[in-house]
Amino acid sequence: MTAMRPLDPDESDIVVARTYNDARAIGEAFRERGQVVMDLRSLDTETDGRRLLDFAAGATFALRGSIEKITEKVFFLSLDRFSSPELRRRYSR
Repeated sequence: MTAMRPLDPDESDIVVARTYNDARAIGEAFRERGQVVMDLRSLDTETDGRRLLDFAAGATFALRGSIEKITEKVFFLSLDRFSSPELRRRYSR
């Protein structure tokens, strides 16, 4: 895992997941900050990607948040209904 890399305090943490075991880092970042970018591009298997997406969907449901698809394998989890065009530009390269 390329652990959480804090950005500007007003922005989201980024968790680059390598295995399903990174679910904890994603959940903790989401719970503590209220928003996190979940980058699944470095995963070893497609199965881990589906499992992490299921985990993220459950976490956002439980905390009454939302999940937004930024690219095919990058997602933005937020407690607010917030959309960031900057995230799309950053990850669509």
